Amino acid sequence: MEEKPSKKKDYTFLGVKTCPYCNSTEFKRDGIRHGKQRFRCKNCRRTFTAITGTMLANTKKSQKKWEDFVIQFTNDATLIASHEYSSINKNTAHLWRIKMMRCLGEIVSSTILNGNVWIDEIYFDVSKKDMITNDKGLSLPGISRNKIAVEVAIDENDNTYAVVMGTGKPTSEMIINALKGHISSGSTIIHDNFHGHQEYLKMMQLENISIGSGKPGYFKLMQTANQFCALIKRVFVLHVGISRNHIQDYLNWACLRQRIRSIKPRERKDYVLKLCASTKISYKRPKKKSSAHRI
Repeated sequence: MEEKPSKKKDYTFLGVKTCPYCNSTEFKRDGIRHGKQRFRCKNCRRTFTAITGTMLANTKKSQKKWEDFVIQFTNDATLIASHEYSSINKNTAHLWRIKMMRCLGEIVSSTILNGNVWIDEIYFDVSKKDMITNDKGLSLPGISRNKIAVEVAIDENDNTYAVVMGTGKPTSEMIINALKGHISSGSTIIHDNFHGHQEYLKMMQLENISIGSGKPGYFKLMQTANQFCALIKRVFVLHVGISRNHIQDYLNWACLRQRIRSIKPRERKDYVLKLCASTKISYKRPKKKSSAHRI
């Protein structure tokens, strides 16, 4: 059932500075449609709203409905919980979730860390259909091709970065490709002395502090990285049934989850929506339905 239009003009908090079609700053108000203020560009004569060209474009739901969803999403509500508390379809809740995470991906991919930067690796299992077994039908032991490797980094200002590298034990090349362009020169890398880090450190000429995982003082030195890794794992545990095609999406969310933890709910809902809309990234559900079921 379609929502009744609100008397309040929706999404005005996003603001409009230029025409999304020609970037002209010359435009005027052109009435209200479906509860949204409409504008007309004086240059190209096309009409638009504050959400044109964003992930919110063409939405039939009100600003309040989206704000309620953001609060639930940022409190790690499952799709079932979003469906029950927001009265939106589970497929819609999943679509909105992916829309937001794709926008966050644009932000994470452009993140540059500086100062003291902790780096580490975490691993997730590949899907059962991709699992490789030995001659006895058992899964390969250790960090094998049955593991998806993720590089994780966080700096002293709580800026975060995480990216899928591939399967198996990370090579020096994989780590270089993952971190290149994301840590500023002059930073100090704090890590667990994993041998794959050495080539990156040498190439970037970065100072580093390292300690083996079995050495005294390891947990204290690596606490910042370990806490961020624990947050990522908690996100994946809460949202069980995540399709392996969406691992990077959920990593993007975990990165923002770390950054917004101190923002109050009233400010958080507008902050997240405004942040996502600013990327001008959108997402449409694929025509071919995925076989992976999520909850």
